[in-house]
Amino acid sequence: MHGLGNDFIVFDFTRQNYNTNDSHDYDQALATVIKQISFLADRKIGIGCDQVLFIEHSDTPEADFKYQIFNADGSTAGHCGNGARCVISYLYNHHKINKPSITLSIHDRLITGYKNVMGNNTKHEETEHKNTDDCANNKGNNNNNVISINMGIPQFNPESLPFLHKLNLDNAYQLHIQNQIISFGIASVGNPHIMVELPDNQALDNTAELINTARCLQNSALFPEGINVNFYVILNRNTIKLRTFERGCGFTLACGTGATATAAFAITKNLVGNLPVGGKSDKNFINIFPLGMDNHDINVEMQGGSLQLNQNSRGEMIMTGPAIEVFSGQIILS
Repeated sequence: MHGLGNDFIVFDFTRQNYNTNDSHDYDQALATVIKQISFLADRKIGIGCDQVLFIEHSDTPEADFKYQIFNADGSTAGHCGNGARCVISYLYNHHKINKPSITLSIHDRLITGYKNVMGNNTKHEETEHKNTDDCANNKGNNNNNVISINMGIPQFNPESLPFLHKLNLDNAYQLHIQNQIISFGIASVGNPHIMVELPDNQALDNTAELINTARCLQNSALFPEGINVNFYVILNRNTIKLRTFERGCGFTLACGTGATATAAFAITKNLVGNLPVGGKSDKNFINIFPLGMDNHDINVEMQGGSLQLNQNSRGEMIMTGPAIEVFSGQIILS
């Protein structure tokens, strides 16, 4: 499956006898799974993907299913927006679920997804999602494949990443990397992100330089659990152009959590969304999701297509976009 070219292998362990949590020797089983995932994700000798997703029976009454995320290198991830949309779409299509929403648990988070909220008049009260057709131009997309995910309220404190730095109330940080100063903001949406604004599309297309910068940031001891690096350009008050260098994957065609973190950060910095009272844009203005405002609709353009991000009145970010099933099959792993 894929969401805007960010592709996944989805294992449905609810329909198999094997479940990683049933192992008598969990550490050994996990090591075996990680080895298999690295093989499966290899695009030359395996199936090939950015990440591998596990669907399991829920272990909490608050969730319908549990899911896990493994990066292509076998490491784990705390959240994946495109992956969550794919899992929700898969469950609707293969488990014949008729309820309006599905809740997934991953680590200590609950993620709720909705099917086909675009192109109709449905408004989910829980997320207060605004319907839009802005994603309708994505290749291979139709309303039956469109999924909205409540991504929760982003966190902007260093501890949430973690980032070994004292809190900066302006969310403006700098690091000296190879004789240059990199300025960035931080956000956590279940996994850690930093956002680096670039001056124009030409800088965003300089892949070699961006890879070098991203790897230097990811290798910094200030990010003990690694970091996802988002490079973005503000096109207008409603549009961001984005490339994300993901930990464990590198550049992907799209990153749902990266789009969410970048849009949320840009809203707080007043780079996108509705203007504050007075109508002036001021980068020093910090808007920490004021309650009662449900009017920030941001389009995030990536190489694989666009995602629509909406901030609801509780400060939650609602991500909407396609989830496409490419093929299904069986494989024997030993």
